[in-house]
Amino acid sequence: MRDTSFLGKLLRLTESTNAGEKAVAERKLQEQLAKHNMTLQELERTLALDSHNPEDDEAVHWLYVDSKGRTKNTRLDPATVTIVQAVADYFNGEVLTGQGEIDIFATRGNKIQIILYAEYLLDQLLVDLKKAKKEQIFTDRCFNYSFRKTWALNVAYRLSEMKKQERSEGTVINNVQVSGLALQDKDQKQKQTSLALRKQKYPRVGTRGGYTTSGGQGATSGGNYGRNVGLNRQVSGRAAYRLGGS
Repeated sequence: MRDTSFLGKLLRLTESTNAGEKAVAERKLQEQLAKHNMTLQELERTLALDSHNPEDDEAVHWLYVDSKGRTKNTRLDPATVTIVQAVADYFNGEVLTGQGEIDIFATRGNKIQIILYAEYLLDQLLVDLKKAKKEQIFTDRCFNYSFRKTWALNVAYRLSEMKKQERSEGTVINNVQVSGLALQDKDQKQKQTSLALRKQKYPRVGTRGGYTTSGGQGATSGGNYGRNVGLNRQVSGRAAYRLGGS
């Protein structure tokens, strides 16, 4: 296996604000890449996966657990389903809903990120809902439902756009700038792994449907808050899982 630690240091130096240091690092990096018969994309992918546990690539599935510790509900909340689906999509997972349950499929390495980030967003939804209600002189009886649903749809759209931007422009993983092409390769492999397990467990289930937007006072307020909620945040105070592009 190639020792890429030196190449990694050179790559970091190419981001230097010192013009002379940056130029030397770029020249040396190209020399070393040629010496190791390695492309820049291959180096970025290798560095991003350093200290990677192969078990993290395995597909797993689990049921979403709500704030009351339940995995099954008589009726699924559209806002919750939308957020869980959006976060799972961002981390290359798959979601199926039915019989009051939300079944999630993803790689083992992405499971904790999906759980914690969905929890963070759903907590933030409650915070924003409380703020929004205080701003209203009066609220109609559908305010809560419309706010939650529209807030979730706006956040889901933003996560999808962030994903597209990262695949186009690249992002930083383990303090290394990873190209969009390398990300596309990683995302595709993880998505295929998640999808394979979903098809294995539920071979006759098709693709899921989506939720439409609501109208009224709550929808307007929910849209405003959903478009402005910070997505690049520490998750639940327990681990710093950050999303790029927000």
